[in-house]
Amino acid sequence: LYGRQKIGNYGVVSNGVDISGVTVPSDNTPFPTYQVMRQLAPWRANGAVLVRSSTSDPMLAAYATKQSDGRLTIVVINKSPNSAIEGRFQLTRFAPGNHPVTLSTYGQSEDAKLSGPTMRTGATAGNDFSYAFAPYSCTLVSVLPWPSRTPR
Repeated sequence: LYGRQKIGNYGVVSNGVDISGVTVPSDNTPFPTYQVMRQLAPWRANGAVLVRSSTSDPMLAAYATKQSDGRLTIVVINKSPNSAIEGRFQLTRFAPGNHPVTLSTYGQSEDAKLSGPTMRTGATAGNDFSYAFAPYSCTLVSVLPWPSRTPR
């Protein structure tokens, strides 16, 4: 447990009932489990096919799918409680489009703000690119294929 979570409730949303004198969030407040499940919906969408992915850092886990529209979606989990870790992507058998990469991150800072995932865009991917992943975070990286149009 980290951040605002002071109890051992690994549920999806709070039930609003205090436990052993520990105040819990109000009823139906989403826990990190809920936020990450919601965040991963595009990664596991209908028609998604698992593709091989790996990482050389034992504190980073990576899982990738190719979506029915051709985009590559990579889930990166930083298991380090204290350190941001830079992950380098080397894409093979995938030609990225000339569009920014989209990133959706949920971690300690989002949990502390009681917010959902933070959305941002990164530089055009190319076949070799890097990003830093916040401690104890889950990031969804989405790369459009070539040729591709910017989604609406």
